[in-house]
Amino acid sequence: MRQRIDVRIGAVALLVIAVLARIVGADGTTIDLSTPEATIATYYRGYNLGDRNIIAATFLKPGAISSTGLGVATQYRIVSKKIIVHSPVAQPGDLEIETVGEDKWPDGRVYGFITSFFLRQVGGEWKIAGYASEPFEESSLPHD
Repeated sequence: MRQRIDVRIGAVALLVIAVLARIVGADGTTIDLSTPEATIATYYRGYNLGDRNIIAATFLKPGAISSTGLGVATQYRIVSKKIIVHSPVAQPGDLEIETVGEDKWPDGRVYGFITSFFLRQVGGEWKIAGYASEPFEESSLPHD
């Protein structure tokens, strides 16, 4: 009987460790996918830290993550949110969030961009199902 209880406790401990590993990155960074806004914040935090694992955790289907911009100081703000009713690139019920952002490179270059994210709720988490980004000339974010 004691052996059976020890096995159950061990199994529960492993489950708790697995759950914690899923929501906390290897470096202790929290991966929060509880809301669309939290997923976007986690995505940009991953880029700021240069951590592909954090970025990959935000995607519904993680693929190759570009090295461009990894570890570069990025500011962003959400400029619009809308529920998708009909779209050739998203499913009904997905949420589109548009952000305006700015990358500040170590050599002083600053690049502005607009990104549209398509997020889908899966099992209580909001994941990025797709996105499109394009540069623009004038950044509307405050400069340091």
